[in-house]
Amino acid sequence: MSRRHDAGHIAYLTLNGAIVAFLLLPIAVVIIFALNPTPYIAFPPVGVTLRWFIKFFSSAEFMNALWLSLHKRNPVARANTWDPLWNWSKEIFPILISP
Repeated sequence: MSRRHDAGHIAYLTLNGAIVAFLLLPIAVVIIFALNPTPYIAFPPVGVTLRWFIKFFSSAEFMNALWLSLHKRNPVARANTWDPLWNWSKEIFPILISP
């Protein structure tokens, strides 16, 4: 069975791709610049360091905020997707879409 690709379907896929890129590209940019060893944004990056990640994971305030976010994520996501006809995809989907 072959799927017909008409103009509407191609426009739909293009729009979905643009939305996904709009949501994910800023995350990629932040990660790339977080690996930069300079204390300011420099392009092209001059090296690689984990300094910002070490500062994040050694900070008690950030770790408490991260733990609180991760701890509250599952009950809230489960409550928002509650279904009397439970299946495993209802458990996995909130974890996949969580930030």
